[in-house]
Amino acid sequence: MSKFSDKFVDGMSLVAEKVDENKFLGAIKDSFTIYMPFVIVGSFMNLFNTILCSTTTGLAKWVPALEALKPIFTAANFATLSCMTLPIVFLIGLKLGKKNNVPEHISAIMALASYLTICPQIVSVVVDDKTGTASGLPGAALGSQGLFVGMLVAILASQLFAFLMTFDKLKIKMPASVPTAITTSFNALIPIVLTLLGVSVGGYAFRQISGQYLTDWIYTTIQHPLENAFQSPAGLFIIILVCRAFWFLGIHGDLIIKPVRDPFLAAALAANVAAVAAGQTPSSPITYGFWVAFVVLPVSLPVCLATFLVSKREDYRAVAKVAIGPALFGISEPMVFGLPLVLNTTMLIPSILSVMLCSGTALFASTIGFMPCNTVDVAFGTPVLLSALIGHGWQGVVVQIIGLALATLVYIPFMIIANKQAEAEQAAQN
Repeated sequence: MSKFSDKFVDGMSLVAEKVDENKFLGAIKDSFTIYMPFVIVGSFMNLFNTILCSTTTGLAKWVPALEALKPIFTAANFATLSCMTLPIVFLIGLKLGKKNNVPEHISAIMALASYLTICPQIVSVVVDDKTGTASGLPGAALGSQGLFVGMLVAILASQLFAFLMTFDKLKIKMPASVPTAITTSFNALIPIVLTLLGVSVGGYAFRQISGQYLTDWIYTTIQHPLENAFQSPAGLFIIILVCRAFWFLGIHGDLIIKPVRDPFLAAALAANVAAVAAGQTPSSPITYGFWVAFVVLPVSLPVCLATFLVSKREDYRAVAKVAIGPALFGISEPMVFGLPLVLNTTMLIPSILSVMLCSGTALFASTIGFMPCNTVDVAFGTPVLLSALIGHGWQGVVVQIIGLALATLVYIPFMIIANKQAEAEQAAQN
């Protein structure tokens, strides 16, 4: 390797190490990993509403009694997708409490309570065509619109609470005969008061200065523009490039980008579900279901297919026979580390280009309106074709087949180059 290559590898490895060690990114990553099943379940509740309870697109068109089930699925969808910010904030506080070596559940409740202090606590209501206000939390603060400010407040509140807990003078001492749980609660009492007051005063001061709630300001000025950038071809390709670069070095790229990627994916799905519930067309194509169907599956499956089609190398074909099964389910490690694709400069270009081509084709199909945006999330490990069918209907299956075919074609010239390299190595040995 050249000196530049050595420096690049060292630099990327250092970045991966720092990301892995960062407790804030780790807390966000763990929190979204824990909550992912609820996101998937919530999206399926929306699907049940569509295929069962809708009088225009569902079975209720022919069996009207099924419409009565709609409140059940709507309530489950609300409790999971439409309120996702609250459990995410709680989980971040829980994870940071463990990392900071303070009472975990108190830290989690502290994070959640702190977030609620900066949220609007008055909602607009309309009764008999008259508009008024009432006590309550707006849906925007509970759902995906509150994600970024929720994560920020959870981190700040958890850190402030942990910092205050280091001061022994702030702990209320209890006799040794008092149960441990009560002692822990009293030890945390003053840090809880100071943390809540600190966040609440900060939120109130911001509102007085700017005339806006912090949740609204961050969504308008930071979160929404970032979401739009992430949904663009440039945003998609940049995060794929970063992911594939780490994989090239043998570092799990998806785990590196997960803390940054997952909030955007979750927010996009929630926005799509909300659009459908409001009778609108969903417009955020890049969700976790999109990622599974059009970014994860193209990683190793096209390599296997191209190997079977043109490779003359027995080592490549042997690996492909083992890797093809897992590849059908989006599991790429057997091919990535078996071929290997790691530090394989011959396969570097197609390993990036193939994924970009497959995902770009899917993004284009969504942009022109051929493939509907995802409103039903797909779990990692869902096999090829089924992942596209669940998330995007029959149109997704067509797009996935086209994308995988194009990705396979990208690999073929490089497989031919690998054949020639093997022949040259064999000739040199003889």
